[in-house]
Amino acid sequence: RRLSAWMAEQPHAQRQALLERAAPGVWNAVAERQMLNDEELGAWLQAGMELGSHGVSHAPLTHSGQTADELRQSLQRLRARAEGMPANMSFPHGACNTDLLRQAREAGYGCLFT
Repeated sequence: RRLSAWMAEQPHAQRQALLERAAPGVWNAVAERQMLNDEELGAWLQAGMELGSHGVSHAPLTHSGQTADELRQSLQRLRARAEGMPANMSFPHGACNTDLLRQAREAGYGCLFT
């Protein structure tokens, strides 16, 4: 648990480099498992499900040096795929603070979850 907590505190690029060094190729395998492809996403929407943002990188935004860009890009991708859908967001790993809440609101998100 301590190792997992320590990894979560590392900047995205450092986490990625550590994982790649420990287990080559694991980062891409993890990313593939966590993200829906276009076909799965289309089926999800066809079934009447709603989408919400979880960031672009899926890394804790509390460690991002580019939080505003991450929030904006994620919302743009969400709106491009699911036009008219509410702009909801769940913070990756539940990592959130008052500054992130403010930035998410400014980016255009409505409901925010941890």
